[in-house]
Amino acid sequence: MGIQFKVLVAALLAVGIGIAGAWVANTLKKEGRNEERARISDRSRQAGDAGEDARLSRRECVAGGMRYEFATGRCLGGE
Repeated sequence: MGIQFKVLVAALLAVGIGIAGAWVANTLKKEGRNEERARISDRSRQAGDAGEDARLSRRECVAGGMRYEFATGRCLGGE
């Protein structure tokens, strides 16, 4: 075995390790992105649900002949 063969093996090994490291880094990056997308989607759904709940409670308050206070987000009753 000549020195050229050893250098070639070392170079191929280094390239293989570099490719494996890049693959691992890319996989971790994708997982982080997917987790963040899921978190944003969940927060968006929660905000939509809260808005819908507030709209329905206001509608029920007004339909019942009561006064809805927008500043506090509460039904104050009839006057």
